[in-house]
Amino acid sequence: MKTLSRTETYNATPEKVFQCPDDLGVTGMHMTKSSMPMMGGKLNLEFITPHHTGLGSKYRWTGNVMWMEMDFTVEVTKWLNGKKKRYGNNR
Repeated sequence: MKTLSRTETYNATPEKVFQCPDDLGVTGMHMTKSSMPMMGGKLNLEFITPHHTGLGSKYRWTGNVMWMEMDFTVEVTKWLNGKKKRYGNNR
């Protein structure tokens, strides 16, 4: 399997850089549009918790990919501001 890696340097604090991948409006919106990588499908994003970032934030994705119905909820199970974000899949 081929692996691709890329390193970039930003003139900003780690907390400021972390805001970009921490925001689903930046990292997840590509899945809300029908495209070739989504095999013509798309997903809808619903924020379940009032806070969209941080520990305990929950998101629900629904829609279809490759003509399969998708309905799953993801919760942030570990979050260190400016450093780490981990998701867990809940049913």
